[in-house]
Amino acid sequence: MKYLRLKLFLLIIGIPLCLFGQEEPKSPIIERIEIVGHEDIPLSDIQKILPFKTEDSFVRNQLKVAKDMISSLYRSRGYLDSKADVSFSETNGIVAVVIEIDEGPCYHFSETKVTGLSSVRMFVVLRELTYKKGDPYQPARLFKTQGRLYRTGLFKDVSIKMSTTSAKMVDILIHVNQQPMKWIKAGVGFGSEEKERLSLILAHNNFLRRAYKLELLNTLSRIWLESRLDFTNRYLFGTPTEFQAVTGWRKETREGYDLERVTGLVNFGRMLKYQLRGALRYRLERNVTFNVNPSIALTTPEKSSARSGGVALNQDTTDNFFFPNKGTRVGLQFDHTGGLFAGDQDFNKALFDGSVYQAVLEKSVLVFHVRTGAVKPFGASEAVPIYDRFFYGGANSVRGYKERGVGPKDNTGAPLGGNWMLGSSMEFRFPIWKKWKGATFIDGGQVSPKASEVGPSDWKYGSGIGIRYKTPVGPIRLDYGYKLNPDLDDKDRWRIHFTLGEPF
Repeated sequence: MKYLRLKLFLLIIGIPLCLFGQEEPKSPIIERIEIVGHEDIPLSDIQKILPFKTEDSFVRNQLKVAKDMISSLYRSRGYLDSKADVSFSETNGIVAVVIEIDEGPCYHFSETKVTGLSSVRMFVVLRELTYKKGDPYQPARLFKTQGRLYRTGLFKDVSIKMSTTSAKMVDILIHVNQQPMKWIKAGVGFGSEEKERLSLILAHNNFLRRAYKLELLNTLSRIWLESRLDFTNRYLFGTPTEFQAVTGWRKETREGYDLERVTGLVNFGRMLKYQLRGALRYRLERNVTFNVNPSIALTTPEKSSARSGGVALNQDTTDNFFFPNKGTRVGLQFDHTGGLFAGDQDFNKALFDGSVYQAVLEKSVLVFHVRTGAVKPFGASEAVPIYDRFFYGGANSVRGYKERGVGPKDNTGAPLGGNWMLGSSMEFRFPIWKKWKGATFIDGGQVSPKASEVGPSDWKYGSGIGIRYKTPVGPIRLDYGYKLNPDLDDKDRWRIHFTLGEPF
């Protein structure tokens, strides 16, 4: 410190430091790092975690950090008795670091015991284990197992303890506290589009005592009335393939037509590599339309049955399901209706949806979103029924417009949708106070019967601001959207959107 003060004083008065023959002391440099004693863990793995490398300035405190990090690495690989010693020697400002490792034996998983079970069977817990007896012990596998047990929705609490034996084995004790398996949930809500909304859910999370999930969902709003029965088996035939069967009835009241639909669906889903989830599905539908505008009746039959097979791929790398700060979400799906599957309708439909989340500033997030799709009839079908077309506009696409408010309309103002869709949004989310957050956004998009009419030059744009309130089931959202290029017959250029959940 005294040297720095002297140097600063001499520079201020203009006296060259070289006249005094003094130079600032240089830190010793690490010239060599020698690691001995490692056998089972590659040298590159050890070098990667060291807080220093050759040609770095030598800092003595980093020796202890290196020792702790090496010990942590070995313990994470099952070497619970490992030891590391880090020493150095210095000659004329040149430092050589020597790391001596005593790996010791590798411990392995042994027996796993589970306590606290009542209605849930033992195999339901054991199939969630991320290790097998005889595998090298790794604490990370226990944390992953605990997370998988929580995600089943069967347990309130999951605690995992380990103990070692003289045979260098690790015994695991898992204690669980079960959730109620049967429950009833009723809800009352409100949205700017569907208005009042009522829901009643009857659920059983351990159906037949095999952790099958059975759920009866009933919802009512001004737009739709729906009743649906869902059955889910997360491990079909003991494999990590999820099987889902759905049957339901739904009635919709839309501008230009009303629809009554009966649906049956089977879906097979499985996690793949790179955080991808794949799914195959088969769907049966029986559709009846009534109160149909003449222009819509020309392309939409009064009654129809459709059979389709489809494939879907989804990837989610975000850090939080409800409130993501970074990562991506991508979804791609394709459905083939009719053709080999028979039925009254023949068309192919593809849809892509992607979002990128990037943390900026402090606790703020910039979101980019894009959505595109195409549906094309073939065979005996000359047109796609209105209920299978794409629509745009509303709280989750172009804000400022009402639901389905973007795109072609008939002479009564009823939306006709389109066979082609393209849209994008950008939103900046920022904190306000405690659980309150704000957002600014700009949206754009279009649907049309022709691919040449959905480019950015044809888009309808909306922009605005919004607020969100954080809840355990997602944010309550209020957005104020303003039409930037409204249609000539649009009377109001602004619209308030009130709903639950982020738009993307």
